[in-house]
Amino acid sequence: MSKTRYQRVLYLAALTLLLLLASGMDPAQSLFRENRAGNSALEREDPEAALEHYTEAQALAPDDPRVLYNLGLALAQGDKPEEADQAWSRSTQLADGTLLRDAWFNRGVLALGNKQAENAAKDFVEALLVDPTDEEAQRNLELALKALQQQQQQQQSSDDKKNDKKDSQDQQQQKQQNQQQQQEKNEDQQQQKQNQEQNQEQDQEQDQDQQQNKAQDQDQQKPQQEQDQESQQSDEAQDQQQQPAQSGEQKDQDDTNKEMVERLLDQLQQGEKQALRRALRQQAGKDRKREKEW
Repeated sequence: MSKTRYQRVLYLAALTLLLLLASGMDPAQSLFRENRAGNSALEREDPEAALEHYTEAQALAPDDPRVLYNLGLALAQGDKPEEADQAWSRSTQLADGTLLRDAWFNRGVLALGNKQAENAAKDFVEALLVDPTDEEAQRNLELALKALQQQQQQQQSSDDKKNDKKDSQDQQQQKQQNQQQQQEKNEDQQQQKQNQEQNQEQDQEQDQDQQQNKAQDQDQQKPQQEQDQESQQSDEAQDQQQQPAQSGEQKDQDDTNKEMVERLLDQLQQGEKQALRRALRQQAGKDRKREKEW
């Protein structure tokens, strides 16, 4: 806070206390005494002592915006910005005029010091609404707006870096995933190739086993075939040996049958001859009888 504003507040507080003192009220005397002691402590840069005196004054006048304002000064000097802001915020709800303007101004200075540029700009705007001619408030508003713009740019740059980093991480992760997938695919292909080779080897082994079994069967069948062939040849030889004998027997049988047929034919011929002779004799006898009757 500027020294001008501080002196102004002390003047207002002293004036108020003098009025209370003039009225002859004991609480006013106590209030004046505590505020004067607090002001002296602030001038000595003893915020703890000032805070004690202003706290006593607040107990005498809890809703006095000037006491709240001075309490905020002691808290700010004692490096308690949050409590100071609360005291000044309470003062803005009760004060008016220059005290209201200064309360908003001090809140803006506190926010700007805490790098809260947006809140500081709002506070300085409120101070200017009370007193548009306040040049110090105007300058601080410009500083707050510049700081806000820088913060926004920094935030945007930070967000861009985060997004770029995230994109890079995503790309790297995607690359790793693609590499892993490709590796798994290659491993699957290699496994399939090995399986095919194993199957081919098994098929070849099976073919070899089949060929060996076939050769063994052929070797086992060959002696039997040779035996069958020898047996067949032996049977054929026996048949060939038996055929001449059978042919001779057949020839003898045929000759015998032929002789029997010839004898039968002879007998038939002789029988026919005799029958013919008998018939001729009988016919001759009839002819003779007819001649005799004639």
